[in-house]
Amino acid sequence: MAKKKEKVFWGNLEPGGLIRIADIKILICIILYNTKVGFSADQITNIIRYDNIATYFDIAQAIEELARDNNIVLNENGEYNLTENGIIIAKELNNDIPFTVRESALNSANYEILLQKRLKDNKIEIIPDDDKFIVKISMLENEKEIMGITIRVSSEDEAKKVKYHFLQDPNGIYNMNFRKLFGIPQED
Repeated sequence: MAKKKEKVFWGNLEPGGLIRIADIKILICIILYNTKVGFSADQITNIIRYDNIATYFDIAQAIEELARDNNIVLNENGEYNLTENGIIIAKELNNDIPFTVRESALNSANYEILLQKRLKDNKIEIIPDDDKFIVKISMLENEKEIMGITIRVSSEDEAKKVKYHFLQDPNGIYNMNFRKLFGIPQED
């Protein structure tokens, strides 16, 4: 009887994840090149770890080496941008990274960009209140509050869930409340 093949995982990596620092460095350059925005080290780590493409420590090492070798540079906002060397890496070594890995990382990067925009357009505070937590959400337009929601929850985990779910569709929550408050029928 043939032995059943088992999946092999490297740490928290999915099959097909990157285990070579050189590949992770190329992927970081590809992300920065294709999105045309800067990301903090934490954001880069989140983007790559979202689909378990590489481990935390390997990503940290790749960022450190890219910065040391002048392929990326930290700007005044604490975000990394590509240098000319990094642009060359992204262009010339793009196909060294499997398409599915590139696509997954770029989808995660675009989601991170959307999330940052939503965080800029909305103010969310989680405030401890005795043994509970208050989540205060302010929807902003031109930096002025147009609607606010305050909810008291039992735990910090619940508060984080409220924040997470709000950020998935802040416009939907705004529109639903606006329609209810003004008696406008919901669209199908």
